[in-house]
Amino acid sequence: MDDTRYQAARRRVMLRLIWRLSFVLDVIFFLLLMWVLWLSVSRTPGGEDDIGALFATFIFGSVLLVHGALAFNVFNRLVDRATRRELEASQPPEKPKRLELSEDGEVLEVVEDDLYTEERHVQR
Repeated sequence: MDDTRYQAARRRVMLRLIWRLSFVLDVIFFLLLMWVLWLSVSRTPGGEDDIGALFATFIFGSVLLVHGALAFNVFNRLVDRATRRELEASQPPEKPKRLELSEDGEVLEVVEDDLYTEERHVQR
C-alpha cells in the first residue's frame, strides 16, 4: 500500500476520532455544568436566575447538538443518502429476465432482441 495514502487515511480516521471524543467530553461537561447551574438556581429564593439558566441551557445545548452532528457526520450522510435515492430514481427500471429450462433441466436466460420482440408484437 502506498505510504502517503495510508498516512492520509490514518489522518482522516484520527480526526474523526478526535471529533467524537471531544463531543463525548463536551456532553459530560454539559451535564455537570447544567446540574450545578440548576442546583444553584433551585436553591436561590425568588427565582430571578431562572431565565439566565434557561438561556445558558438553550445556547450550550444548541452548540452541543451542532457539535454532535458534525462529529458523527450526520449532514454528509443525509446528503449521500438523498443523492443515492436520486440516482436510483433517475435510472430506468431494469427489464425482468425471462428464464427457460433446457432439455437437460438447466435454467437458461432467454435473450431477445428488442427489434425481434417488437416485430412479434406487431404481427399478433
